[in-house]
Amino acid sequence: MIKKQITLHAKKDAQDTLKTLLGDLVRTARTEKGCVLYELYTLDRQSSGFMIMAGWKDEKALAAHLESGHFKTFQDNAADLIASQNAVSLTHISVETEKDEHPLDMVYDFAYDLSLGIPFAGPTTKKILDKAHMREVGKGFMIGFKPFYPRRTLDFIAENTRKLAK
Repeated sequence: MIKKQITLHAKKDAQDTLKTLLGDLVRTARTEKGCVLYELYTLDRQSSGFMIMAGWKDEKALAAHLESGHFKTFQDNAADLIASQNAVSLTHISVETEKDEHPLDMVYDFAYDLSLGIPFAGPTTKKILDKAHMREVGKGFMIGFKPFYPRRTLDFIAENTRKLAK
């Protein structure tokens, strides 16, 4: 995948117009074949700075985007609104994790801990989560790499955690 980070700063009093044009560009780019990611951000809550994170399947998809009519229209309409711009190509660096660990596991685990009000998930809490996981996997509730925990399962986890904490 090819990732680009584009930073734009609007001229004085052109922020709202540029934001509208960027929004239109993002909505249209997301529908293009080969577009994996196209997100719009403001910089440090400054209304004059914007950043686009764009991801493309390959060079061919990126080239098609840069040659598209809507991109050229955006360039024509935004040229007088932009004070400065910068584009950077990003290269992903793979960081190894433990053999069976998915890179998002720590994020998911932290979210589960917070949802249960648990500041730290020790081995006992992990056993309860694993038991709840098996309950839901058996019912087919999976989203991505982790099970979807309905309210009844979160209640089960919380109840068992409270019992062990006493």
